[in-house]
Amino acid sequence: MSLPFLVRVLDIPLSKLNAYQTLFDHHPELDRHVRFVRILDDLAVTMFRHCNWATSIQIYEPSDDEEDEVTGTVRRVPRFHPPSDDRLKETHRHWLQLKAFITRRWSGARFDITCGVSSVNGLSEALKRPNLKRNVVALRWIGDHVEPEDSDGEEERRRARYSKLWTKVAKVIQAVVKAQEGHDVKLATLQIEDRHDDTPLSHWIAECVWHAVEGIPSSHLHTWSVNVRSPCSNEPSESNVFSRDWSNMKRLVFNVGAEDEEFDVTTRIENEELEPDVDTWISAHPLLEHLDIRAWSTIPPLSLAYDFPNLTSIALQQCEPAPVGDFLLQHGHKLIELELPRCIRSGGLPAAIRPGLVMPNLRILRAPPRVAAALVDGQSVPQLAHIELKWTKGYRELMLEEWILPGSEVAYSITCLEIRLEDDELVTALQGLSSTSFNADRFPSLVELCLSSTYESSTLEGNFKAFGFSLNYLRIILELLEPLQSLRALRIEGSPFRPLASDEIHMRADRAPRRLGYITWHSPSFNYSEQLRVMFDPPQVSDETPREWLVMRRLPASFRAHISEEGEWIRSCKVWNNNTLFDHTVSPPRLPPQS
Repeated sequence: MSLPFLVRVLDIPLSKLNAYQTLFDHHPELDRHVRFVRILDDLAVTMFRHCNWATSIQIYEPSDDEEDEVTGTVRRVPRFHPPSDDRLKETHRHWLQLKAFITRRWSGARFDITCGVSSVNGLSEALKRPNLKRNVVALRWIGDHVEPEDSDGEEERRRARYSKLWTKVAKVIQAVVKAQEGHDVKLATLQIEDRHDDTPLSHWIAECVWHAVEGIPSSHLHTWSVNVRSPCSNEPSESNVFSRDWSNMKRLVFNVGAEDEEFDVTTRIENEELEPDVDTWISAHPLLEHLDIRAWSTIPPLSLAYDFPNLTSIALQQCEPAPVGDFLLQHGHKLIELELPRCIRSGGLPAAIRPGLVMPNLRILRAPPRVAAALVDGQSVPQLAHIELKWTKGYRELMLEEWILPGSEVAYSITCLEIRLEDDELVTALQGLSSTSFNADRFPSLVELCLSSTYESSTLEGNFKAFGFSLNYLRIILELLEPLQSLRALRIEGSPFRPLASDEIHMRADRAPRRLGYITWHSPSFNYSEQLRVMFDPPQVSDETPREWLVMRRLPASFRAHISEEGEWIRSCKVWNNNTLFDHTVSPPRLPPQS
């Protein structure tokens, strides 16, 4: 593959900017080939993601050398440390370095930018370069600015500092929109992620950023993703946002409110006034193709009384079963992807899954096991290929042997299976499933498998401090999956998993699925994913028995980048959805081409 083709799509973490600068300084002729650039404030993303899973924020960096227990070689292994002011200053310097680097470069490229709120001043400086500001097609803001709780009565100072940062965010949004007046490039994606527990701080977003969003021209936004912990308010600026009509909007992710019942009930009552506005506003965007509604306990259930002729994908959470049932009867015939809420897994099932419901084009279903079983048994999903079984306490709740029967149509149609367990450790679950469900007869066409567990054990945590134990664990899983001979991609997710220590790992694997080509290793503890290319070395004959070695090579973050015509990097807000390798909406499944 030629170097000009390789630089057509660039994925630039700020911490790695020096390497890209060296490349283009040595090969200035490559500048004209660059078309799509993602600039990622990787420090902010790591801080934000880990904050969702633990009480202290940590970031990834190499530690001292340690010996690999499997191969005996010395490797660099990861260690996590709390962030410091020096690190934030370093990020600011990276933005200034970017400003200098792109001067007179990449004038025809499209930029997708992810920035932490803490480093907004650095991005603001970088955007003083017209060739960058005019060509921004996506802005993604990460609420990474978290300070320790103040015990000395300095809450007002914290709030003032936080408010100042979000005010700057609003000004950056306005500056980008203004710079694009009269130009063909438009800001097509706006994403706001802020999930801090401190509601007063998060709530301030409604008073400044909403006003900036309100000013985005109606022809601009194709994708809007808002993910904030605080509930919606009745601030005038926010009400104006929910009266706007972005005529070209195709993707909407709307996630507001708490994920639990910690807010007082009066908060919910106050927000009932906003519900009609949100309902009316959503229904005013008939071109929507993807809708993800996650309004939690502080927001009353939405009516879902919408009519979207182009809708092919919807994810619903915290919605009442009856409106879900009405919605599926109206839109089910055109859906390709569907995620159903937890509330219908037991008593709400009859109200949500109505007799006669048929979704002939549905390829991807994310639902509790009972819901999936009801749809399969009722022949509602004849083309189903990708199933994600969610909110499952243990593997016995899956009951795969009862509704995925060997030789049945669904057995042959399923090419991707995702299992998410809460109370079972993965090897224990796999051992149980292997005796009843996991065999080639039940899944003859399975190309991709995801095994996920949120089960935590002090014993497991201790064992996983050794890097070698992670590989031993992987070896056991591969042996249990050996019967799945069509399997090409395996994704493993578990709380104690640590990032692998090297870009290339060698592991003995006498038994494994023979067609396996990819492994994704994901740790929710750090919200860290790495995708690995898998190859089998020829067997090595020894005095004992023939051995086969599995070689895993880390793939770059831009692997399989999916980029829209406008230049946006299309990625789900859910990390595990992004980790899906194959496109299962087509038959046979295939790796999407590099954009």
